[in-house]
Amino acid sequence: MNIRTVTLIALAIQFATIISVYVWIKEQRTRYLGFLFLCILVGFHGITEIFQVVFPGINHFRDLTNEQALDRWIVWVTVAIVIYAAVYCTVLQRKKLVDLRNGPLVMVRAFDWRINLPLGILLKLFPFFTAMDSAANYWLVAMVIYLSGFPLLMGIVDLILSKPSSWQIPIMIVYVVFLSLFDTRLLVLTSFISMVWLLSRLGHAPRIWKLLLITGLCGCLVITISQSRVMFGREALRSNILMTISTMARGAENTFDMNKSSKGILEDFVYRFDGNAISSVYMNEIDSGVVPAGFGPILTGLYLCIPSAVMPSKLESDVRWRLDKEYLTQHYGMSSEIDYVVGLFGVFYGCYGLASLLLGSVFMAVLYAWLDNKLMLVGSVTHTLLFSCFLQSALMYEQNVDVYMLNLRSAFIMVVVYWVVGRFFNMFGGQQARHKQRSHKLDPRSLAELYPNQEGTVLPKT
Repeated sequence: MNIRTVTLIALAIQFATIISVYVWIKEQRTRYLGFLFLCILVGFHGITEIFQVVFPGINHFRDLTNEQALDRWIVWVTVAIVIYAAVYCTVLQRKKLVDLRNGPLVMVRAFDWRINLPLGILLKLFPFFTAMDSAANYWLVAMVIYLSGFPLLMGIVDLILSKPSSWQIPIMIVYVVFLSLFDTRLLVLTSFISMVWLLSRLGHAPRIWKLLLITGLCGCLVITISQSRVMFGREALRSNILMTISTMARGAENTFDMNKSSKGILEDFVYRFDGNAISSVYMNEIDSGVVPAGFGPILTGLYLCIPSAVMPSKLESDVRWRLDKEYLTQHYGMSSEIDYVVGLFGVFYGCYGLASLLLGSVFMAVLYAWLDNKLMLVGSVTHTLLFSCFLQSALMYEQNVDVYMLNLRSAFIMVVVYWVVGRFFNMFGGQQARHKQRSHKLDPRSLAELYPNQEGTVLPKT
């Protein structure tokens, strides 16, 4: 099977767009959320086509559409990606970034690992002790899972910065292995990338060989999770910690047994990163005369932000008002029994067709450019949490609009928690602690004071 000409041209344009933005930014690209989001767009709507060609017939979502619809969608999503890049570069205030050792510190001591890691671990373990026997419990667990990511991420980054560099690899290994116990491949990947991205933003990016080592470990863990699901089912990974460890160990034993589950793992991988198939189905439906879904899929995210205590009836409402993907599935007459992979730009198209896709790309470009302008060099708790919120939301592209709303809600809760922590330290920590907690832009000397053991923190004399 050969790659289609339209797809080949679209891929070339998408890669050229990434290279153009890469060259335009010039330096320290890891501090730009908008550039990361652009790379993810190209991954889900461009690079995925290479996998579909290399592994034909594996992705069953492709059976729902046809080549003509795919070609039309790929053309228009490529146009949307180019518009996103152009608007992002226009709005972004490109400025020479100083090294954080010679400027404000992004992390403040409210993220002390001794507070955050125990809190994050307790929240991660919460689902194992909660019965999923009602809608209320299901959504409570989902909220706790999103919430737990913030203290765990902040705690692990603070721990790495607080220890000598020789501790970096052991800490990262323990972190990714711990995350793999919660049956979510996306969680392992996004949390690892978020940790590396945040360390890079702080001027302490891991060395290449360390990145390669931990990336290889993450890959093995993701394959082990897939292997365990295929061989023993999802429920075997959700009962309790000991059962999860046992199941993953048995899955790891059979990782290289290609006769047992290689096809299942391959199917799991190829369809998961396809942002084109279901979006082209929406395009086909709209072209055939189906009325677009309107703002319903966007409103579901806002609906999710309302606490159940304020609106108890929310959990009893139709599920399509709680999931944008389910809203589109029902609107376009697709099976609700299947968990489709759509992607944020696909959701935009499902709202009002081409107009909402292009407007959505402009909105995301302005949003990420504004965030990069505002969050470039700041030291407040709120700004750091916002950065982490949109970083993880960008990485969870397949979760559409809902993930932004859930992460924003979680970030707001953690801002309140950290404010309380800050008030506590201000009250009982003395003048020095008060300065560290309340300062939004710390003196460069604070870096050596907070993280004295980290290599490369030699500061200029003042």
